[in-house]
Amino acid sequence: MKILIIFIFLFSFQASACWELKGTIAVDGETFTIQQKVNHAKDYSFQVGTFIFNFKIITGKAKNHTITYSLVEKKQAKLNLITTGEDEISEQKMKEIYAKGEQGQPNTIFTFFLKHI
Repeated sequence: MKILIIFIFLFSFQASACWELKGTIAVDGETFTIQQKVNHAKDYSFQVGTFIFNFKIITGKAKNHTITYSLVEKKQAKLNLITTGEDEISEQKMKEIYAKGEQGQPNTIFTFFLKHI
């Protein structure tokens, strides 16, 4: 019985930490769609066109969380940092982030929707 209770508690705790991140990344005249299942405090990285999008969602209070992100461009064998930052994101609310590009790099618009699953 104790094992069953522990198993249910652990399963419920793990399930409560799952989200789905949907949105778009608009950079340098190109727009990319993202849809990714995420767990808190894990680093994610995936390619969108010639860019690599890195992010992590850190659990906050109630339904407000922190997203840290960076966007780099892959040109031949070199990676150029486009933008990096951190912002607050709320569950079930669309969030637009206007990220200023690094010196000589284009600005980026991130549109995120975080849904608890």
